[in-house]
Amino acid sequence: MDGAALELPYGHTSLKARCRLDLKLLEPRWPSRLDDVGFDRQFPRSSLRRFLSGRRRITIIVPDESRPCRAERLLSRMAPLLEGKEVTLLTANGIHPPMPEETLSLLYGRENVARWQVVQHDAGSSELVSLGTSPFGHDIRVNRLVKEADGIITISVANLHYFAGFGGGRKMIFPGVGARASITENHKMVVSRGTPGAGVLRGNPVHREFLWVQSRVRHKVYHLVAGLTADLDLSKLWGLEGGRCFNRCCDWVRRHHVVRLSEPFDFAVASCGGFPKDINLVQAHKSLEFAYRSVKPGGVILFLAACPKGAGSRQFLPWFRFGPDLDAWKQALLDDYQVNGQTALAWQRKCMSHEVWMLSDLPEEVMRRLPVRPFRGLAPAIEALEKRFGRTRGLLIPHAAFVMPVLAP
Repeated sequence: MDGAALELPYGHTSLKARCRLDLKLLEPRWPSRLDDVGFDRQFPRSSLRRFLSGRRRITIIVPDESRPCRAERLLSRMAPLLEGKEVTLLTANGIHPPMPEETLSLLYGRENVARWQVVQHDAGSSELVSLGTSPFGHDIRVNRLVKEADGIITISVANLHYFAGFGGGRKMIFPGVGARASITENHKMVVSRGTPGAGVLRGNPVHREFLWVQSRVRHKVYHLVAGLTADLDLSKLWGLEGGRCFNRCCDWVRRHHVVRLSEPFDFAVASCGGFPKDINLVQAHKSLEFAYRSVKPGGVILFLAACPKGAGSRQFLPWFRFGPDLDAWKQALLDDYQVNGQTALAWQRKCMSHEVWMLSDLPEEVMRRLPVRPFRGLAPAIEALEKRFGRTRGLLIPHAAFVMPVLAP
């Protein structure tokens, strides 16, 4: 068969096909992995020890399965510093569902799960406490373990976020362990006030409220933030007491994950990068958000997202009933805001400005509700692109969750 071999990440595996398309590879500037010596040098042992001095009840906020960052390794290295402390691992589920016990052991290490109490945050719990009313008029409620702790350590990954600007750090406290109603009010500002988008913090009301929440507990917060390699291993570590110097993490992300293009392309072949970035439709949207920036309006995005856990929320698919009536969609969100309704609207907008061809393991009845052209194999999808674009050059984006194209002459 003519053409070169093409292999793209997909769920826990990869998909292969022959391809005659002229494709320009778009990848992040992947950082190198920390070896044992580098890990010892960068792990902030001294500053963590100082932070922990005199503190007895410690809450460690850890990321859920959608944001792995070698938490098990970081927790194991932290363990000697926590001897004699009352330690609880609190999962930053946000509004995501709880995780199975086996997943907890894989994410945080069996020995750590056995060593400390593990509490999965429930955004609808009655045991949430108020931190006050934010400058935006929102009652901010969080898990009681945040307020009751003498010290809070968060573990997170530095990354781009499509409406918060950047993930990591302050985001672990809120929305990570926030109340559903508080998270809803915060995220609603994307619709009611607007946000500048990924990679931008200035003028972002969502981020400003995150910072306000952090300020309520800043005196007892220590953020351990990781930068990751292509295979989600550790490349960089920061220790940020009180959240100071978070901008250093953001600068690192910009250097490695923002790539400039002189002009958009007619089409792109984009994979989320495999599990967990394509765990469900809600998470996969973040990859589509970045990929579509590289394609001309009216162009085609062949989008690979396995989505083994379906839509990711029961709220997501019903919103597509509004179809292309964006005014009705936006008004409905303002009247009865749902976080995943906002994500669905973002999907709809992309599918109206671009053609989205989607390869997924989602059931046919789910695919029919999305405004996409479905495919069940990489080979027929590539053949369709070859017929449509011939010798026209396109983009190949194997890890769309990790690279944000920026158009700049």
